[in-house]
Amino acid sequence: MTARSTTALFAILIVGLAPQTRKHTQAQSPQPGQSTQPSAVFRSRADAVSVTVFVSDSDGKPVRGLTVDDFELLENGKPREVTTFEEVNLPLPPVRDRLTGVESDVRTNEDPPGRVYIFALNVNDQCMALKTRFLIKEFMTRYFGPYDVATVIQLGRGLRTDGQEFTNSLRLIMQAVEKYSGGFGGCADSPRPTGQVRAEDFRDLIEVVAAMEGRHKTLLYFSEGPMFDWLDVIDYRGGVRSYDFDVARAALSLATRANLTIYPIDPRGLTVEMGELESRMLFRAMGRATGGFATINTNTFTQSFERIAIDSSSFYGLGFNSGYEKDDGRFVNVTVTVKRPGLTVRTREGYVPLTEKQRADQARRTRPPTDGVLGALANPAATHAGIPLRVHAAAFRRPNKLVEVALTIETDASAMAFTETNGAFTGQIDVRHLASDARKRIFPEIRGRGNITLQPAAYARAMEHGMRFVSVFDFPPGR
Repeated sequence: MTARSTTALFAILIVGLAPQTRKHTQAQSPQPGQSTQPSAVFRSRADAVSVTVFVSDSDGKPVRGLTVDDFELLENGKPREVTTFEEVNLPLPPVRDRLTGVESDVRTNEDPPGRVYIFALNVNDQCMALKTRFLIKEFMTRYFGPYDVATVIQLGRGLRTDGQEFTNSLRLIMQAVEKYSGGFGGCADSPRPTGQVRAEDFRDLIEVVAAMEGRHKTLLYFSEGPMFDWLDVIDYRGGVRSYDFDVARAALSLATRANLTIYPIDPRGLTVEMGELESRMLFRAMGRATGGFATINTNTFTQSFERIAIDSSSFYGLGFNSGYEKDDGRFVNVTVTVKRPGLTVRTREGYVPLTEKQRADQARRTRPPTDGVLGALANPAATHAGIPLRVHAAAFRRPNKLVEVALTIETDASAMAFTETNGAFTGQIDVRHLASDARKRIFPEIRGRGNITLQPAAYARAMEHGMRFVSVFDFPPGR
């Protein structure tokens, strides 16, 4: 970390406390093109299931304005009541001339929620890795909006520090993408089966994504192979299988219940290799299981990217309580239809319920979802709720090889709790922040608490212009 170039990830929370318990809610006007209904929040439990539904007309264009009464939902052929419903409509962003430009050094949670993209890279051939970088650049140029966030994950070989956490910075995303060089072999020379990846890596990725409750996620999986035998996982009929198979089933269970849509993409384009038929079938099964589709054996990537962007921008979220009570871990079929004629519906084919044993193992591995401070810090992307924040970090080099960081935090005073006593307004401020480096190490939390007393004139200015807090601390050099 230097004074000239700093890349730091901070999780910041401000908690305004007052002697009396009070709740403050700041009303916000809905953004143009966004749903006025509250976002559906689905807990990662087997009895609460969410499905993302894409509805299009005869021309393939998304259909808007449907209500919950227009949908019918079946679970294993039995009708289920839709308990939660939302419609999401986001305008497609304008095509960029380039991926560079002036980037704001202030981060805020006041922006409207946008799309969430996960770029998962598992390409072995180095030439295909170059093509993958080109394809991601094309997607970002055309379809990455100002309020969207993305992460870059390397599932195959490569330094894990070359990935990128969730960010809306085009610069950081493309820096991570440009570092990707593929797997072990050279061009058209892969000494290991394509698509091979540890089941734990994919499960860990899905666990992180599943922590982002209430938001639809789009995963673009770039690979020459389908990762697992998805048909075998979906067709599971019980019995003891291998450890990797059980982990893959757990990953698919999380994926089918995490409001996540997967789009497998084979960067090789048209192929004439022997034995490709089975690979294509598994690729398609991977996409269908989560409501997406596979881009395989084709060079029409631009059309696929447009469909993915439209899917991420216009969809319906339906939730229902599962009636499947068997503890057998079998795939549960879900069918969604609309009553209006002439419309096409696409959604995932079902979900995989965790067995009691898998649920207990999952509880040991992950913490349950929490609200408030811990929930916000555990969320890998910004939480668009609570106190509005505007945050800036500046680094200054010091002679003792440490770096001094000044963290400036602005917030609206109206969102904080004050108590008037003898004409003065008093309250408490609790500031907490923590940092992580490129190696995913999390440094100890830094916390500051203090009392605030504002005279009437200062209180009026704070209500009009907001309040600013500065935290100064030292860190060792590094990214």
